[in-house]
Amino acid sequence: MSNGCYIVPNGWNLVGFVGGNGSASCFANSMTNSVVEGPTGGSCTCGCTMQTQPTCASGPIAVKFDLTNFPNGCGTSGQPSTMNNAGPCATDMYTGGMYPTLDLEYIPPAPSGGACTTSATADPASVTYAAQDTYCTPNAPLCTANMPCMPNLGGQYSVCIEQDGNQSCPAMTFTQKHLVGSGSNFGCGTGCGCTLPSGVACTGKMELFTDNKCMTTTPYDVAASSNGMCVAPMGGEANNYQSYHYVPDPLPPQSCTSTGSSSATNLQLTNPQTICCAP
Repeated sequence: MSNGCYIVPNGWNLVGFVGGNGSASCFANSMTNSVVEGPTGGSCTCGCTMQTQPTCASGPIAVKFDLTNFPNGCGTSGQPSTMNNAGPCATDMYTGGMYPTLDLEYIPPAPSGGACTTSATADPASVTYAAQDTYCTPNAPLCTANMPCMPNLGGQYSVCIEQDGNQSCPAMTFTQKHLVGSGSNFGCGTGCGCTLPSGVACTGKMELFTDNKCMTTTPYDVAASSNGMCVAPMGGEANNYQSYHYVPDPLPPQSCTSTGSSSATNLQLTNPQTICCAP
């Protein structure tokens, strides 16, 4: 282990090495370095962030109606059956004079818009190592490069030499190579995805105006819903309407759903060093 005469090549530093023990105590007047070697595994976790929330503001509005005296309620498609809901004021609506006698059902558009951003996060704890080691760096050089010396490191330490990076061990004496590092890092693949929320229903109200520019002082409001709400006429409404404005209710905050999976890529040691030991 520590007995014998050694020659440290140029560019290398003499160290004491304890393989398989990452928490070994070093000899006096030396610095302790805990390192790992042979990383394997690694996993990534997919995630999603809602970048833009969907809204209920735009999209066509379906119309159904029935006569007040009919028991089944709003089973007939309107004329027109769909209103385009284009802009803050629209006129593509039924303008006949039967509004006081109608049950009305306005079905608002489904949510539109919304955008998700996908991400993949590396989990450092998912990496396993072939070994966890300790090497000890003397505070003062124990050997002069290219000069024979007999370092006294103690029984548990292998006599080794160290150099930064992934190096080839010098021939002859120091032939047992350990490629070590302070830890590891890796990237994540591109298999993660996101889906926008589904099954979310919009609600709101239709503001009906007797003029064709949505300028009536007090519009007549009819609830808009996807739950089959058939609204009976209320006393005092106008005989007909000429324009409308759809006012959606705010959607509660929505979340994206993460899909897919991502694998670790380019797993490698951080701060790699080569340690070459004498047999």
